Amino acid sequence: MAAALIATSQGSIFIQNASYSVSICVALALILLVIHAVLDVGIQRCSASVRALAPATRHDLVIQFMWLLTCTPIPVLYAAALPELWSSGIEGRWLRTSATCEYAMLLHVASSLYEAVIFFVYKKPIVYMIHHAIVVYAYGMGLWMGAMHFWGAWDGLTEVSNINLCFLKIGLILERGRGSTAETVNGLLLYFLFLVVRVLSLPLWLALYAHDLYVAPESTWHHPDAGPMRKMCMLTYPLCTLAIWGLSVSWFRPIHKGMLKALREKGALAPVPAIDKAVAILKAMDHPKQSGEVKLKRTKHSGESKRT
Repeated sequence: MAAALIATSQGSIFIQNASYSVSICVALALILLVIHAVLDVGIQRCSASVRALAPATRHDLVIQFMWLLTCTPIPVLYAAALPELWSSGIEGRWLRTSATCEYAMLLHVASSLYEAVIFFVYKKPIVYMIHHAIVVYAYGMGLWMGAMHFWGAWDGLTEVSNINLCFLKIGLILERGRGSTAETVNGLLLYFLFLVVRVLSLPLWLALYAHDLYVAPESTWHHPDAGPMRKMCMLTYPLCTLAIWGLSVSWFRPIHKGMLKALREKGALAPVPAIDKAVAILKAMDHPKQSGEVKLKRTKHSGESKRT
């Protein structure tokens, strides 16, 4: 059994070697950039309202469509890989890999590289670049080492919340469906999924990780295959997960406050949609300069009103 696990830890038939996986990630990222450019041109030709958007906002819109079109399979593949990786016990969780998980990791790293380029060009807040740098490092090392894919697959389940977040941002940017039943349902799903797969799930990840290290050091830290590079992964992976959990908690706070505000104001003359406050904060995070300009204009307008 141990010999079979060690053999599978060297990578599946799909991933022949480390340089091969790096080449695939870079090639996929370039393909995604090309598709992004084509989709950007196509959307502008089809919609005058999109042409009127600021370039940074327009490209943010294209990223949402791109994620839905090309990255929706990522959390599905991770979920499909987890039972297989879990079933082989502690040693399997730390050594075993699967082609299903590797497909997801390749697409995950490639999409993060592609989005990082767009974020850099249009000066999106640094917090998003930090998030993507963590993803590229963690999953890139997982592909390079050919091990610890169970932990990557579990972390990758967080991506399922992006589906609802993309629909939310598309509605916000295009100003479509605001206050509708569809937006309410999408907001409730976003709240539930964000809470489960990010806020609650990641601490459980950390607990199981610590459990395995404590009860089976011979299958984890002291395993014969645990060389310096793999031990570096063992040390940094929980730090990466902790960082993603911290970001997730900070992003969940406005979603939670918006939900509570909507519940408190239920039945009011001007009810607030469940995610309005979250939308406002997300918009301010994405376009801080624009938000500041709006606040300045409001202040000036208020001053003029008082003088009159």
